[in-house]
Amino acid sequence: MGDDDREGVVDDEEAHEQREVREALQRGGKILLAEFPELCGVEQNLIDRTADEAAAKKFISLMTNYNDSALSVGSGFHMNPSPGNIKDGLITDAIKSAGAAKKGGTSPVVDV
Repeated sequence: MGDDDREGVVDDEEAHEQREVREALQRGGKILLAEFPELCGVEQNLIDRTADEAAAKKFISLMTNYNDSALSVGSGFHMNPSPGNIKDGLITDAIKSAGAAKKGGTSPVVDV
């Protein structure tokens, strides 16, 4: 064991969760990126991963519409990262966005 006496347990739990995800995907499951406001700054990365032009256009539309709605009430993507994020070391929205996008893996984006 390492520094943490739960290290082996956590590794086993993570391996089990990864195995469950793989099995679910093999049965037709899907991975969802639900935090789309957190994807500001990595749009091109996700657009490049889209399976087709229709999915890319839907993603662009979603991001544009969300930003327009946020701006209309005095907010917007520019409000990210929050002061708490900055305190914790996420000093740019690009860093935060890269982490949010990474949660979805590297598979093609097939629908939005």
